[in-house]
Amino acid sequence: MPHQPTVLIAHHLPHVSITLQHLLHQAGVRNITVVWQGDEAVAKALSLQPDLVLLDVLLPQIDGYGACQMIQQGWDTHGGRVWLLSERASHVDVDQARQVGAERVIEEPFDPDEVVALVQQTLGLKAMPTALAG
Repeated sequence: MPHQPTVLIAHHLPHVSITLQHLLHQAGVRNITVVWQGDEAVAKALSLQPDLVLLDVLLPQIDGYGACQMIQQGWDTHGGRVWLLSERASHVDVDQARQVGAERVIEEPFDPDEVVALVQQTLGLKAMPTALAG
């Protein structure tokens, strides 16, 4: 049986989390966990060790930068990926994201098709026709 990728979504806005969850499910990701706070994101990432974590930089309790750094330190050799979602994707924000171990910064509002394509490519999922993905 092939590996079923897992994704953790942590965003402070429930409608964004639900949208991402729906998009990724339509793209073939079946194991998705959603949380709304930074401390929950860190705990879930360390226990579940997902293949990909999507972190909002504006998470309550622990912001996305802090959560990313804690996840990367706690994973040690896990090899999962962490992406940050930010309303600002300036050079300073991207530099800060890289310093804490984020692989990518996705600027919000994001293009749903672009996010799906990036996730499919990253997780090795077969791309679905646009008509089926929406």
